[in-house]
Amino acid sequence: MKTQAVYNRLAVVVSWVALLLGGALGVASLVPPAPPVNSNPSDFSVVPALDDIKRIAREPRPIGSSANQIVRDDIIAQLRQLGLEPQIQAITAPDYFGKPGGSVEVVNVVARIPGTASTSSVALVGHYDSVPTTLGANDDASAVAILLETARAVMAGQPLRNDVILVFTDGEEPAPRFGSSAFVKEHPWAGNIGFVINLEALGSGGPSTITGMGGPGRWIIQRYSEAVPYPTAFSFLTTTAALIGGSNTDLEPFLTAGIAGIEFAYLHGSPIYHTMDDTPERVSLRSLHQQGATRSPLSATSAAWNLAQPATTRTMHSSA
Repeated sequence: MKTQAVYNRLAVVVSWVALLLGGALGVASLVPPAPPVNSNPSDFSVVPALDDIKRIAREPRPIGSSANQIVRDDIIAQLRQLGLEPQIQAITAPDYFGKPGGSVEVVNVVARIPGTASTSSVALVGHYDSVPTTLGANDDASAVAILLETARAVMAGQPLRNDVILVFTDGEEPAPRFGSSAFVKEHPWAGNIGFVINLEALGSGGPSTITGMGGPGRWIIQRYSEAVPYPTAFSFLTTTAALIGGSNTDLEPFLTAGIAGIEFAYLHGSPIYHTMDDTPERVSLRSLHQQGATRSPLSATSAAWNLAQPATTRTMHSSA
């Protein structure tokens, strides 16, 4: 009996390894489309996004560092140039990367793009901090750049129905997710969020794909596939993440609070993850474009949904 139990466990492990390898090979064969030469003002543009990445990813920016503050000030300045009124949310957190027993200030930057008749808010989330061992061009300066460019594109287009909240979190890298946890628990805007979109990167390229999701899944997938030009999703990724306890990113505090949402990441070139090789030169323009061209229209589309409807109602709509 003991031999049989060991064999069964081994069979399960082998099956999961085979599934992951097969899925990885399937993802590896996909190449994001090339960025367009010209785009409309209300479309995502990869060129200014890459410029933002180059400016942000000059040095590591862990929580509490001077580099972290420089990037934060830059984000605030960029938002003000767009005509927005950014706010900061500061909390005291353990100095995760520094002196044991010490503390640092963790600071989120948030801004709201008002809707015309908001039923609830759509939150766009990306973290601007990094671990001390990386420039973090992909992880996660790319998300900051996409948020800024998405804000510009949204404001250049037709006014949206729902409020759009930009959440640039600090302190994502330590496991407690200090910034996003504080935002969800303490910020007054968090209670009115009906949908959240989080961006991550675990490598230097590859297709932008769904890595986490919570809420009415069938409804979200259907709306996602209708809204974006390059939809990419693999059920094995989200299933595997759920089995190992979630993606453990800034999306988790929102899902734990019962807020529906989705997360995107690109995964090729993962050996550069959290290393000094994660430089602006290692950012794939194809992946950056797909990630941004996915987020921008999905943001606009979700900002038109009736988020006052309960999730069960939205699920029923998706099967009609």
